[in-house]
Amino acid sequence: MENIIGQTAHQLFTNILGMLINQKGPNHIEFSFTLSLCTLW
Repeated sequence: MENIIGQTAHQLFTNILGMLINQKGPNHIEFSFTLSLCTLW
């Protein structure tokens, strides 16, 4: 059960960050920050 919740939270988390980055335009610092956060999950 926790695994399913974790996967869903991770998908929402990455989707929201992706939308924020797309709105601000390509930013290398934000992109690498997002990648580092994704690897923590």
